[in-house]
Amino acid sequence: MSIKRYRVTVVGRVQGVGFRQSAWEVAQRYHISGWVRNCSDPSQVQLEIEGEQEQVSSFIEWLQHGPTFARVDHVYHEEMPVQGSSQFEIRR
Repeated sequence: MSIKRYRVTVVGRVQGVGFRQSAWEVAQRYHISGWVRNCSDPSQVQLEIEGEQEQVSSFIEWLQHGPTFARVDHVYHEEMPVQGSSQFEIRR
């Protein structure tokens, strides 16, 4: 079991389309901890995600398209040190 943490930036039409709520729901399904928030740039959403590598990879795959009304142009991610967080939250 390999736990990984990534900082992820999703770029496109990602604000005002239910992206954060949908990401929270998907994170629950994949047992991912961390957080999601809107950026000051309305074309970006940022996340930090942590969990088992296979689950994290599946979550990043979902981020490639996001919820129904989103349009994802790019997903950038970088590995970070594991923090041992236990919940996923929506930040304002």
